[in-house]
Amino acid sequence: MARTNRALAAGHRGGYTEAGYQAMGVTGWAVAYLVGLSLAGEALALLTLGLVRP
Repeated sequence: MARTNRALAAGHRGGYTEAGYQAMGVTGWAVAYLVGLSLAGEALALLTLGLVRP
């Protein structure tokens, strides 16, 4: 999921058609939101690894 968010923020269509990608409106604050969402997901994933005791 996080890779998809970063790809969309970078301008890759991620399997969407050109019309579908334009309809999502990934510009301005949406790019910052997608990058932030991606970073939050990665942080939570790393947190779960840190909370598990071997």
